Amino acid sequence: MATTQDAAVKHLQQSDLVSAPQIPVHLVTMEGSFRRRPDVLGAWGVWAAICVFQAPLRVGPFTVRPPGHVPRAALERLGRVYEVGDRGSAELRDD
Repeated sequence: MATTQDAAVKHLQQSDLVSAPQIPVHLVTMEGSFRRRPDVLGAWGVWAAICVFQAPLRVGPFTVRPPGHVPRAALERLGRVYEVGDRGSAELRDD
């Protein structure tokens, strides 16, 4: 979804932490099985998020969350949500 870095950080941290308010990003969240580094035990999770910066185009750091630590706030409050299915088709979610 298109949002700002500040809104994404507030969503991910579940706080009022102030980041870079006007920097546009695409927030990408994923569900599955993730490790921050495959060669290190620990730092695993069932949910991950990354910010893709628009200019210049680059992928920022990512966060991995274990069960019980996934942000509960609805993504829809940040903007339009698109879901990508197993076959790579994108759909607009009308929740």
